[in-house]
Amino acid sequence: MEQFMINCIEVLRNSNGLDNEALYKNLKKGKYLLNDYYTLDECGNLKKNNVFFHSTHFYGEGVNIQAIVGKNGCGKSTLMDLLFAAANNYGYIIDRNENGEGESHALYIADLYLRLYYTQGANDYVLTLEDQVIYKSDITGILVVDDNVVNQKRLTDESFCYDPNDARVANDSYKGGGLSKENEKDALGKFFYTIVSNYSIHSFIDKNYIAAYYAPYKQGGTVAKRTRGEVAAENKSWIRAIFHKNDGYFRPVVLNPFRDNGIIDVNNEIELSKDRLSSLLVYYKKNGADIFSPYVFKNFSLTFNQKYKKNCFEKLIHSDAFDCFAERRKDDPLFIPTKKMQEQFERNLSLLNEEFFVSEENVFLKKILDTFGLSYKDNDIAKTAYMYLQLKIIKIIRNYDSFNKYTHVVKYDFVTNQFILIPPFIDHLMWQIKNDESHITRKIRRTVNFLALSNESFCNSYNWNECEFFNRFDYINKSIFLRGKNRDDLTIDDVNDCLPPPFFDYELYMDKVLKDGRISDITYRQISSGETQMLQTLSIHAYHISNLLSVPHDRVKYDNINLVFDEVELCFHPEFQRQFTDRLIIMLKTFRDDYKKRGESQSKVWNCFFNVLILTHSPFILSDIQPGRTLFLKENGVPNYSLSKRSTFAGNIGEMFYESMFMENTIGEFAAKQLNDLINTFPSLRKNSTDYHLAKKKIELVSDSILRNLLLEKLEREVQ
Repeated sequence: MEQFMINCIEVLRNSNGLDNEALYKNLKKGKYLLNDYYTLDECGNLKKNNVFFHSTHFYGEGVNIQAIVGKNGCGKSTLMDLLFAAANNYGYIIDRNENGEGESHALYIADLYLRLYYTQGANDYVLTLEDQVIYKSDITGILVVDDNVVNQKRLTDESFCYDPNDARVANDSYKGGGLSKENEKDALGKFFYTIVSNYSIHSFIDKNYIAAYYAPYKQGGTVAKRTRGEVAAENKSWIRAIFHKNDGYFRPVVLNPFRDNGIIDVNNEIELSKDRLSSLLVYYKKNGADIFSPYVFKNFSLTFNQKYKKNCFEKLIHSDAFDCFAERRKDDPLFIPTKKMQEQFERNLSLLNEEFFVSEENVFLKKILDTFGLSYKDNDIAKTAYMYLQLKIIKIIRNYDSFNKYTHVVKYDFVTNQFILIPPFIDHLMWQIKNDESHITRKIRRTVNFLALSNESFCNSYNWNECEFFNRFDYINKSIFLRGKNRDDLTIDDVNDCLPPPFFDYELYMDKVLKDGRISDITYRQISSGETQMLQTLSIHAYHISNLLSVPHDRVKYDNINLVFDEVELCFHPEFQRQFTDRLIIMLKTFRDDYKKRGESQSKVWNCFFNVLILTHSPFILSDIQPGRTLFLKENGVPNYSLSKRSTFAGNIGEMFYESMFMENTIGEFAAKQLNDLINTFPSLRKNSTDYHLAKKKIELVSDSILRNLLLEKLEREVQ
């Protein structure tokens, strides 16, 4: 029975004496069971549970949901941080940090001693990280798993040493990392991708993630370790690269929302979430699902950005395609142009005519239009689209590893005042752009679809309701990306590819369906903070899921996706907490069905699997968790397995507040102190005295009828 689950995280050694001791905080050496797939035998080894109940019978095919519960400071988030660090190091050692530049350069974290036990499909695996050594073991069919089994079942092709000079690399029992593209694709594709959301303003602050790391290895050199003190002086944080995602979903973890030195740009996040949410709202409105209830899609209000073409032009002429010093730098990496050369270059740029780049004389534009089956239109909106397409293609070549081989293919010649396109590579590039179905080229598809579906009729403003949005698909065969598709059987990706292009500003309007049946229309920016939080939390995961599933199968491709929701109930009303898991399940089922449908359209079988980890303080969330899928942590970071055995599914919310949330009392601390102080006065009170009647009045204020009656009985027993 196929599914994806993370079963256990094992801390392999105590952190005492490690330079990176802070990584582990209060977590101790030992196994943290995230579900009941395994139990612990008398020796502390993992033992297969023969009464394990698969989630496929519970949440539906391909979905497993688990929870971690405990008081603040018990180690919930720290356990997840170790998981993220493991994913970071595993991705790093495989590609040696080739995928990613600048802020996206990862760090290989030192002193990480960890094991991840997980199930994919029908197989069981364990990933072991021991500082500079990382290896994977296949433990499928093993009933009792100990250290010897993990070592015996080690997979040589997926065993790595950070130091290529290590003797184990020399004898081929381990690899030095830096695999071939095909082997990278194979190794990482068999792992899983983790998408994390945590909206707490106190989470993922760079300075809290400063850790010792190993400096990038240089051929012929030795491996150098940078201590925490040195790293602090450099102000380097290992999580920074996990936020900066321009690696084409290569490294297997991403953190959300984006933070710059711990700061969230809330306005930017709202704009991004609007875009992420739009395709889902349109799709679910068309298909009748209510994942975002009480909100449903109403319309888009679009306005053409008159300044966009000029802005694109400025960026285009300052792009790599216009860098006349590039060849000199290739021959001489230390080359720096003289002041005179730089001034001449700036003069050349100032003489460039913006209109040429959107004219039929531009050979690069002609190649683009031919590739996408578009005819030239002498219209300001169309010209803005043309400018954007040129800029976007050049940026893709620059920013994404899978397109880097084309950096020399498009260059501007200041002598002839024309683009030089290098054959046959320009045809290869345009073929790859046209056939790429990933997030990398999504805005190109939106732009081409807008031009094609407009049927040569352009306006400065549009108002697309559901009917008008889909009426454009009457011209579906004019788009090279949609040709041959049925407008009544479109996928989420098809809808996403037809959202407004980037040179139109748009507002998203929704209908809010009230319980009495009344409907009020509202813009996305007008909804409450709690509603925004719910929509953002779901849509940010949906965005990354959609991008991951859009990555072509000839690249690193993750079909096993791990979703981590930390502090998920933040800003949620209890009713939203109660509904969250159900909304999530509907969303994940939609993506699974959509992915299968896309595979079937190519006569292939495509499947994806989701593991969900929810870190929560909410009994409303726990009441939707399958029995045997909750890890309870004590204050000292030690698992409470006796509590983990209890079922919280459909549990009484009041009881769970007390038992599962580790509450020491069922009433507020101030109220508890007031009642205790009152009880202490009972023996000194005299019947029918003023103080006696005042005590009775205070007791009458108690809301809980059982507690109120018990207090009255105690008063009558103890009063003089």
